[in-house]
Amino acid sequence: GSFHQSPFWKLERFRECGLFDAELAQATGIAQSTLSRRMRGTMPWTSDEIAAVCRVVGIPRQVSGISFF
Repeated sequence: GSFHQSPFWKLERFRECGLFDAELAQATGIAQSTLSRRMRGTMPWTSDEIAAVCRVVGIPRQVSGISFF
């Protein structure tokens, strides 16, 4: 098969923190299906979601743009 790189591959940081998708969704208050669509790039992130993910996985606000934009 072919390799498909997620538009938000840099967010794999949550896996480095020992979290799975479902755990990240729960920790951030984002529905798992919504998180999945955001990670695939089929739906845009909201500012509240970005802030929640950054808080949970320890991405400083100053560099959040590298992961999301």
